[in-house]
Amino acid sequence: MTRGTAKLRLAAPSDVPNMHLGLASLAHDLGHAESFQGTCDSLLKHGFGETPQFHTAIVEWAEEFAGLAIFFPYYSTMRNRPGVYIQDLWVASNHRQYGLGKDLLGFVAQTSSVLWGAQFMMLVADSHNTAAQRLYHRIGFNTRSEEENMVLDPQAFETLAEGAHDAQ
Repeated sequence: MTRGTAKLRLAAPSDVPNMHLGLASLAHDLGHAESFQGTCDSLLKHGFGETPQFHTAIVEWAEEFAGLAIFFPYYSTMRNRPGVYIQDLWVASNHRQYGLGKDLLGFVAQTSSVLWGAQFMMLVADSHNTAAQRLYHRIGFNTRSEEENMVLDPQAFETLAEGAHDAQ
């Protein structure tokens, strides 16, 4: 999909170095550079391996890598329908004035609708990223105050899994 000089497309394995650059830049922009653990090998394995865990939308501006969105299927039993979850959305600082974030979200909505019938979108905005929050509200996203984002980190996950009854 092309709009003006923006080109949107799904990523290919050859995009992994730019994907890694974008995700590392996102972590830096949000003040989490020291927590970023991504590698090109991991992105290649989990994004393009035998069982891909996510899709990536790439936006280029004037033939230059300008941003990305990492997304995957999400199903809501409350809504009783499939959706799409945006894990990461990043646009390079020198390209933020062109509406590429909204373009990426639109491309993801269209792509996920075609690929698995997505009918809604979810994401989590960093609490300090007010510019992103304004964009999401302008597009029509709502804040869900009745939900709290919770994470079980790897060590606790492993402990939980080890203590579980066999899944077979």
